[in-house]
Amino acid sequence: MINCNTAVILAGGHSSRMTYNKEFIKDGDQYLVHKTINNLKRYFDEVIVVTNNPHLYSNVTVLSDEVPNKGPIEGLRVALNAAKSEYIYLMAVDMPNVDPEFINSLKQLETGHDIYAIDNGFIQTFHAMYHKNCLNKI
Repeated sequence: MINCNTAVILAGGHSSRMTYNKEFIKDGDQYLVHKTINNLKRYFDEVIVVTNNPHLYSNVTVLSDEVPNKGPIEGLRVALNAAKSEYIYLMAVDMPNVDPEFINSLKQLETGHDIYAIDNGFIQTFHAMYHKNCLNKI
């Protein structure tokens, strides 16, 4: 079984496809990212948010890119480096659906790979688990 007790939300992008920061999308009176955090806390001991806006968050580990303008790979790197568990579950801020069945199915897999990123035959890099061994490649 995969030892994954850390979930990571990448929220530090430039929002180049949208005209506003995706962290500010609301569902009712609450930021969507905060709802995602609350959902993830039901399945993970640790939640990390990688962001350029650390003031928006409390009760989670907040990190920022150490090397600017490297994209999601830098967010993955800083999160892997800080995570307490050997694997992390990675999500993007604009992908708020937390699927407990999918997460559980990943956790039940046998270890042996550094990345688990396939769902129904499609590579899902932002709904995936990454091992700390990936740091050697990054």
